[in-house]
Amino acid sequence: MDAESSEVTTTILVSNLHCGRQVPTIQDALASLSPPPSSVEVSIVTQSVTVQHSRALSPAVLKAAIDDAGYDILGTPVAEHGSLPPTSWSDSLASLSRIVLPRHAKHLENCAQ
Repeated sequence: MDAESSEVTTTILVSNLHCGRQVPTIQDALASLSPPPSSVEVSIVTQSVTVQHSRALSPAVLKAAIDDAGYDILGTPVAEHGSLPPTSWSDSLASLSRIVLPRHAKHLENCAQ
């Protein structure tokens, strides 16, 4: 099996991704995984993280790394049954913005710099 066919692309929607200083934090969190992803693209505009990675690295592990870095995971653009997430972006963002958790300290520290 060649390297290309052993890799997959996973896109993760993140609700509290809003400034350029957050990009390296997410990239570093994912780069620390084993095996590390071959590519990480973070978009502030779409509030998404697109990761090219080995099949050995599960989407759940990617999400956990982003979550541990202090970011809120909304999900993936396509659910297992092929439909979009049930809530709209604006509804999700509005409800999540009212939640303040201790683990957000890393995120808030990063933005304050």
